[in-house]
Amino acid sequence: MYIPKNTSKMIAAPDTMITNMFNQFQSCNWKNITNEPGHIIFKKGTSNYDIIELKKHNEEVIFVTIPIKSGPYQYTTRFARYDDATNYINMHIRNYESKD
Repeated sequence: MYIPKNTSKMIAAPDTMITNMFNQFQSCNWKNITNEPGHIIFKKGTSNYDIIELKKHNEEVIFVTIPIKSGPYQYTTRFARYDDATNYINMHIRNYESKD
C-alpha cells in the first residue's frame, strides 16, 4: 500500500504493519478484495456487511469501516495515523471473531 512519507500529521504505514494486518485477516478467513494505494478492503463470506475497509481520504484523514457483530450494520470512524487505524482494526477483528 502506498502512503506518502512527507506528511507531518500522519505517519506512513510500515510494510510490517500492513503485512501483520493481512496475516491476521487471512488467519480468520477474511479475503482481501481491494488492495490499491490508500484503499484496502477485506470481506468475509457472502454478506455485504462483513467488510472491513481502510481508506485514505486525504493527507490528514484515514477512514476505517467495520461491521457490527450483532447485525447488518457498519460503523465508520476516522484516524490521523495509520498505526492508530490498524491497531483499531486489529482490536476489532479479535472482538468480531470471538465467540462472545
